[in-house]
Amino acid sequence: MESTFYLPTFKGFYGSHFEDFDFYSEIDYINECRTEKGLKPLSLKYDDLEFDYKQYYIDISRSITDTVFNFLNENNFIKKIDFIEIQSPQYYNYSNDDILVSGVFTKKNIASIKKYVKENFKQFDIFIKENFNSRSGFYSFYSFYSDSASYWFEQMNNFELLNELEIQHILLFICDNEGFDLYDSLYNGFSDVPYCPNVTNLEELINR
Repeated sequence: MESTFYLPTFKGFYGSHFEDFDFYSEIDYINECRTEKGLKPLSLKYDDLEFDYKQYYIDISRSITDTVFNFLNENNFIKKIDFIEIQSPQYYNYSNDDILVSGVFTKKNIASIKKYVKENFKQFDIFIKENFNSRSGFYSFYSFYSDSASYWFEQMNNFELLNELEIQHILLFICDNEGFDLYDSLYNGFSDVPYCPNVTNLEELINR
């Protein structure tokens, strides 16, 4: 079964670790390359680097997608995840960026998901209420979801009918409940992190 959904654990670029590239690491990389070529290091400033932010966000989104996939796939919850696009709000007052992906679930994957939720049903019930209940300072547009975790479990019997939000939060529950940390996993070898390819004047700086 194939479905589109929003990537779980990713909370957006705005205000996150992923919002901007590591300027100092880029400069270190450039000067390491220069040293290998027998050239002197450059004293570079931020404005010396021409950066393709659009491509950076696409590249880091692909790496984030691969990182989440590796965790879920290793635990038999999904067969495949492919990056589709970044969806950004017009204003960041009330929402943040999402990564839209397509995922392939086998019958065994779906059975594993249902088994996990059933075995951790008490935690799942708490998770649903925390994410969908309105509370002081927060109005939920999806409060009907918080009435019963049993509703969610029943919906899993028709997994192919789940919408993007439902699949995202079921997988998010699994990730959170297992202590999966996206940032730590991304930067500790789960996938290749984009490094310098989006500095459009990289070769010029290395060979100057």
